[in-house]
Amino acid sequence: MKKLILTTLFLGAFVSSADPGLIRLRDVSLDPSAPSIMAKGEKRCAPDQNGCYQYLIQPVKNFTNKERAALKEAGVSFIGFVPPNAYIVLAAPEDLKSLEEKHPLLYVSEYLPEYKIDVPTGRFFSAGSEVKLNIILTGPDETATVIAFLKEEGAKDVSLLCERPPILRAVCGVGLVDKLILRSDVFSVEEEVEAKIFNNAARSESLMNVDAMNTLGYTGEGIMVCVADTGLDSGDPNDIHPDFQNKDVELSAA
Repeated sequence: MKKLILTTLFLGAFVSSADPGLIRLRDVSLDPSAPSIMAKGEKRCAPDQNGCYQYLIQPVKNFTNKERAALKEAGVSFIGFVPPNAYIVLAAPEDLKSLEEKHPLLYVSEYLPEYKIDVPTGRFFSAGSEVKLNIILTGPDETATVIAFLKEEGAKDVSLLCERPPILRAVCGVGLVDKLILRSDVFSVEEEVEAKIFNNAARSESLMNVDAMNTLGYTGEGIMVCVADTGLDSGDPNDIHPDFQNKDVELSAA
């Protein structure tokens, strides 16, 4: 069996002047030089069980790994990154204020509920009265709380799909979507799209042109695959991502 070589790149976050360009989210671009779309202190979401909210911030300088570790100890959790220089953090208001005092920010705002929906809201309602959702949480400590909430709200078939990051699957009424995105322990809500076999769209001549390649005799047999992914593992085979456990894997760090 050929070995799958996993090359983990340890690239420390560098300190550089932040480009005050647009903060580009899924469906909106925010200008950090303009006034925040939400005044500080005002909240649209409910706090999580620890009194924390999600914030979108852009620092004057990108955080180093050491600074991020220190901020985590101070109660600020980094839960998302918006390239090239914005972050989604989970923090209590007083901890966010302490962060601002130590690290000047170009932009700070609550991470708004509408940012958490991975597809246009209309998609949910066009699907009917119920929709199957994948619900990504901010951390594993929130799993039991959100599961209890879903069951109280009448969600069906609630299950833990993934532990790292914590992802719940549930069949919900479309009205529950609006309640989920108002929770600070919910990071993202996605409609689960049913996988279909024999989806030949990518095989077309205008895209991958697979049929033409097949005539050349290439099958992929004997090819060594290299995965370069800084989030895959830490170089320790004991904590490798579950998708690669119990496989013929060689780890290396570069």
